[in-house]
Amino acid sequence: MRSFYNNALVAKASTTEEPDAGNRTSGSVRGAPGNGCSYRESQKVRVFAMAGIFSFKCSSCGKIHEGSPSFAFKAPDPYLEQPDEIKEKGKLGSDLCYYEDEDGYHYFVRVIIEIPIHGVSEPFMWGVWVSLSEESYTHYVETYDAPDVSRVYFGWFCNYLPYYESTYSLATDVHPRENGDRPYLCLHESEHELYADSINGISIEKAQEIAEKSMHG
Repeated sequence: MRSFYNNALVAKASTTEEPDAGNRTSGSVRGAPGNGCSYRESQKVRVFAMAGIFSFKCSSCGKIHEGSPSFAFKAPDPYLEQPDEIKEKGKLGSDLCYYEDEDGYHYFVRVIIEIPIHGVSEPFMWGVWVSLSEESYTHYVETYDAPDVSRVYFGWFCNYLPYYESTYSLATDVHPRENGDRPYLCLHESEHELYADSINGISIEKAQEIAEKSMHG
């Protein structure tokens, strides 16, 4: 899926053996699930019994993966698509990114989007990047150490998730969180499958399918 396999960072789902990460780096997505949008705030959605722990035997590598899947992108895709001279003049950190091209400056922040898994206590988590306006980015940076949780930033989704039809440029709202947690992301209502999944949740079978697609292509 476009640049995912050069851009992805495999996180949370553990295995009984050390995974062959290739160009991915093992780690965890900062920030526990909490006060997210989608199914937690929607009154239209069904209530699921969230008691189980996600675990599956991978059909590709044969390993047992335990824990709800969590994947993150190391950079926004627009940044990676720039020539080296533009990237070198810009900045890419663990949470913030910007660069300047002929159209001006472009600003990005890293956020979390949670997808509930039916019958599982922890959601499927994605660490992704969204673009912000200069005003929103400046405010976010200025309040980085003391987030303004009353503020919501509009942003455009800036990564291509595996499995789904193109997720690039989906409209989103970015909600800052306290205690060092990355902001959580709410997708604007649309007919996109990712929006439906963020609201209604996904089956264990679909979570496994997405995880395997993310790890092995």
